[in-house]
Amino acid sequence: MSDFQANLRTFMLTQDFDPEHWNWDPNELNALSSCKDTAKAIVARFAAAGVPIEEAYAIEHNKDEKEIWDEYHNVYISEVSGRHIHFVAKLGKDNALPLERIALIAGVNPAFIERPRPGRYAYDNMLSYLIHIKYPSKYQYDPQAVITLAGKSYMNYYRDRHKAWMQGRAKRVAADSELKLDEVMQMIMDGKLSRKDLLTDPQYKYVYILNKRKIDTWIKNALSFRFDQQRAEKGMFDDEDEMTRGTQEVSAIMLEHLKNSM
Repeated sequence: MSDFQANLRTFMLTQDFDPEHWNWDPNELNALSSCKDTAKAIVARFAAAGVPIEEAYAIEHNKDEKEIWDEYHNVYISEVSGRHIHFVAKLGKDNALPLERIALIAGVNPAFIERPRPGRYAYDNMLSYLIHIKYPSKYQYDPQAVITLAGKSYMNYYRDRHKAWMQGRAKRVAADSELKLDEVMQMIMDGKLSRKDLLTDPQYKYVYILNKRKIDTWIKNALSFRFDQQRAEKGMFDDEDEMTRGTQEVSAIMLEHLKNSM
């Protein structure tokens, strides 16, 4: 059986609190008023199905943000996502189930059950995701907000794994920064990203820190290009004069003027 089809012992359920999105009876739907009651109801459904849960943890996320493209201003804007629950569980040793069966017991669409990714730390990564500790650009949730429903206390997990989770955070920051570098270059050249943005926007902060020299060169080149472009548009640009000027930098006054306009 392939990994994709294999039965699951661990999983993460993610869903909002809209009753329409839960295949529960009316009495159970009352639990959706709180994250803790919702999580307890999920555990109860597995117990009723004869599927013991070895460990279970839940948290409500209500400060997550998603990026949406603003066509009018040609920028991405952040919008707060709706409140939702993340429920992570480990089933009993001999109780691994197909994803579809887990979804049926939990009472949600299978699309909202996440299977663990390959690797020995898959479950550990699910636990760390509950508070976004490895994702500095995401809202950082308090580990004490995680509800322990079965098994080892989440705070004990947090204390035991904190060092490893922070190491994972550092690796992710470096990897994400590398992936964003081309995007940053294009936005600088298009005049959509300034040095101020790089210093104040959390999503670009680490990219700039890790690639400051390269990005500063891009900013300088972009400013120089725009200065020359403005001169050309005003008929002030002369090719022979530019050959004489060679690689001479744009005057500090003009650079400062353009920086302020970015």
